Amino acid sequence: MPTDMEEVLTALLSGFVGGLIPAAVTYLQLRTDRRHHLQERQWDDAQVVAEAEVLLGDIDPIRRTMNLNPTPGAEDQLWADFDRRRDELRGRLKTISAGHRSKQVRNLADTLATEVFNASNSAKWAVFDMLHNKNNPQWMDTARENHSAATATVARLKSAVQAAGSGKKG
Repeated sequence: MPTDMEEVLTALLSGFVGGLIPAAVTYLQLRTDRRHHLQERQWDDAQVVAEAEVLLGDIDPIRRTMNLNPTPGAEDQLWADFDRRRDELRGRLKTISAGHRSKQVRNLADTLATEVFNASNSAKWAVFDMLHNKNNPQWMDTARENHSAATATVARLKSAVQAAGSGKKG
């Protein structure tokens, strides 16, 4: 009888070890896949953050009013491009805010979508007031405040994206 018991135990042990190896390999592969997915997602999110930083740099109200182009239609053309970029960026930010795994990234992306819109529109008004020789310091103050708020949010979003990409929960 001891031989039968040894055979049963050997069979059980072999089955356990035989099942453990593929399970361990599968687990390691899933961890690797998750890490790659997080890195890919971080790269996509980083592109959106970079687009926001570039657009905010381009529509900075101080920069825009100092580089005002008085040629008829020039500012209209320039702002049409800024508006197109702003709208594309807002769509990408809204996508992030709707489906990102990190609550912090979702919230910041949603906030930034609104702040980019406000910063763009107030900067545009400040530029067009200056273009039409309308001295309106309130618009410039509003434009600077909106721009500063968006710039601060994009910095926080950048940090949150980096944390989410490293696998930290947020």
